[in-house]
Amino acid sequence: MWNDVFTLAYREVLILTKIKIRILGLIFNALIWLVAMGFGLSPLLSISGVSYFAFLVPGMIGINLLFPSFFGASTLITDRQFGFLKEMLVAPIPRTTLVLGKALGLSFYATVSAAMVLAFSIILGFQINHWWTIPALIGIALLASLGLTCFGLALAIKIKDTQSFQLLGNFIVFPFFLLSGAFFPLDQAPWFIRYFSYINPITYAIDAMRQITLGIGHTPLILDLGVLFGFFIITLIVAAKLFDKSE
Repeated sequence: MWNDVFTLAYREVLILTKIKIRILGLIFNALIWLVAMGFGLSPLLSISGVSYFAFLVPGMIGINLLFPSFFGASTLITDRQFGFLKEMLVAPIPRTTLVLGKALGLSFYATVSAAMVLAFSIILGFQINHWWTIPALIGIALLASLGLTCFGLALAIKIKDTQSFQLLGNFIVFPFFLLSGAFFPLDQAPWFIRYFSYINPITYAIDAMRQITLGIGHTPLILDLGVLFGFFIITLIVAAKLFDKSE
């Protein structure tokens, strides 16, 4: 099973890394937000005793996971158009293995881009107090990305063309992006924003990262990790079931 998972994951990584401008664009966008908002507002704002720049860094890492994780699932539509999806579906391997393999490859790509944002943030002055913080952040990023990627795959299996997936994706992802607590503390947000944020999986990834790096958060760390793990398992099962029905 795991040989099949890693083979599929390796294929996804090879495909995605051929388009280097994509990952550079993601990192550049995150850095623009960090420099423009982080440095621009830091002299004026501090949140829970930390600078706005420091508050923003975990949010930018989380947001940088969201877009490549979800939209990376569009490779499934390309696989269908070129016949590779049909070959995967007739292969004598469990559907969970197919989904997990693609999700792992896409998540590895997204996690690397998030790690690069973290590296540039440290260069810009973001402080890491303990050596174990970096592997912990990468582990949280990978877990969050797996769930988001499986969510994207579950939708992509039902959509026939990339343009429709992009339109639907924008409708789903931008509320996740804006209402994740990446840019502002949730305890000061209106009640309807808080309610949406608490059903937004990326909220828990960003909250966990802030607790590890800054010691501030809105929900217990164990709850953040539990929600992310549960979201991953549920979306993995749903995507695998939809793969079965697509045969």
